[in-house]
Amino acid sequence: MNSHSKSGQVGLIMVMLIFGLLMTVSMAYMKMVQTEIEVQNMSDHTDRAVDAAFSGVNYAIALSQTNRNTFINSTAAVASRTYVIHSTASDWTGINSYWTSTRRNQVASVPSDWLFLNESLTNYFVNETTASPPYHFRVTSYPAASSTAYTDPQKFLIKSQGRFLNYTDDRKTVLATFTAQLIAECEINFNRKLVQLRRYRFMPFENDNNKFFKAISY
Repeated sequence: MNSHSKSGQVGLIMVMLIFGLLMTVSMAYMKMVQTEIEVQNMSDHTDRAVDAAFSGVNYAIALSQTNRNTFINSTAAVASRTYVIHSTASDWTGINSYWTSTRRNQVASVPSDWLFLNESLTNYFVNETTASPPYHFRVTSYPAASSTAYTDPQKFLIKSQGRFLNYTDDRKTVLATFTAQLIAECEINFNRKLVQLRRYRFMPFENDNNKFFKAISY
């Protein structure tokens, strides 16, 4: 009798150990899956910030193409093209001495601030509405430095920042903000009257406005 009782206790203990092991493995698997989902979501949100930054690049290209002077192949025409600049923070002196403050004032410019596209495909500045869009971008553009005199009329550069806001379900609280910044080199096809993205690269996100709106080489 005692022998059977001990055997039963051993069997029960073994069953409990097996259930405990299975529960541990199950919890570890669930934790692993949960971690993978969180990492995937973070990666997905970062990709959305990159998409917003590319929207800024396309925005600057579109503005440039609306100006006929963009397709004049001469250094003199470079200053009258359309760039996205900040009136108080833009600094193009890093390009060369040709871009003095007097010369820069002749640039056809538009304001640069955080923008988003609403449902009716209308651009809004962030401070112009109480809406809470998840995608924002801001952008600045400037002539490209050249090894030849002054600038290269065939190229210009764009710096663009994108951010994606991860909201709660009620869209009232921002859980996290994901950001990305690109610098792009655009090439002007004078024969086809077309501005093309030639190359781009990622760069560190510049929180300082003076740094972001400062011209740098590619």
